[in-house]
Amino acid sequence: MGSSTKDDDFPFLQRPLAAQYHETLFGTFPPAVPSPSFMSAAAVAGCDIIQKTWRNGRSFEVHNVGMPENEGCMLGVRKAAIQLPAGSFLVWTVMVNQEPVLVIDNKLNKLN
Repeated sequence: MGSSTKDDDFPFLQRPLAAQYHETLFGTFPPAVPSPSFMSAAAVAGCDIIQKTWRNGRSFEVHNVGMPENEGCMLGVRKAAIQLPAGSFLVWTVMVNQEPVLVIDNKLNKLN
């Protein structure tokens, strides 16, 4: 007496598996380095750049393998190191799912 299975028993076998590329800003990978034009305009040296990443928890706890439940990263510059040209200022854009949701200045004024 043998056992038989139908493809309907395993629907994942019927669907093609495909991966899509999504640009990740401040996600799984450490943030990019600042552009040379920013470094020059702000008179910032490489030693003034700070990169940090963090992960917290796991969604699937089998031998500590699985996607992090929370993760983040930042690209920072020592405040004392920045020397912007007169009339220039920095703004921050917060993006969620590749969409800008907030733009603020260094005094936390909402600009959008």
